[in-house]
Amino acid sequence: METLVESVYPGICRIAYGLSGREDVGHGVVRFVINHALHHIQRLRDAPEAQRWFYHFTVLVSRRGQKHEPKAEQDTLVAHSGEVSAAYIAFVRRLRTLPFQQREAYLLSFGEQLLYRDVATAMDCSIAAVEVHLAGAQQILRAMAGDGYEKMQDRLVRAWQNLSPREEAIHPSVRSLIKRLMWPGRLKKILVIAAAIIILAAIAFAAWRFRHLYLKG
Repeated sequence: METLVESVYPGICRIAYGLSGREDVGHGVVRFVINHALHHIQRLRDAPEAQRWFYHFTVLVSRRGQKHEPKAEQDTLVAHSGEVSAAYIAFVRRLRTLPFQQREAYLLSFGEQLLYRDVATAMDCSIAAVEVHLAGAQQILRAMAGDGYEKMQDRLVRAWQNLSPREEAIHPSVRSLIKRLMWPGRLKKILVIAAAIIILAAIAFAAWRFRHLYLKG
């Protein structure tokens, strides 16, 4: 389980933090996705299917956090972009005002660099719809940024990649998160087993007591 989650963990983090634009919301999305995956993971046949499922579910969960809009200067795509400029902040702010389908299509295509068919799977739509949403986003952002569009896009892509967790932090982060998420279930099993042992012990004691009284009588 840890190995499979580790293989998709960087992408989950980039999508969660990148689509939401907020550290707190992104963290909540990652935690929720992995927690849900613990009950679903045995149905996944291989790594490609796991990636499709994780990316799709991360996108769906991220949509729930849209009401929590990031502040422009604290946006994850700004905070992780390196040098901050007013033009780039304005570019990211305009990106956040796009319809969510256009925003997702743009960020998954250029940020996560997914193929159209993978973007379509993640967004749960057709490839044709992805092309339409992406074209709409590019048209709006090009009109806004003018000659600086390519520079703004390159900077956004770098910021997106900077949302990846450090390589040495992936394994301990995933292991710690899975252990915390699995502990309530393990505790419940322990309590059920303990209760069963107590009940069986009580039955055994009652049987012994009855037999003892019967023989004595």
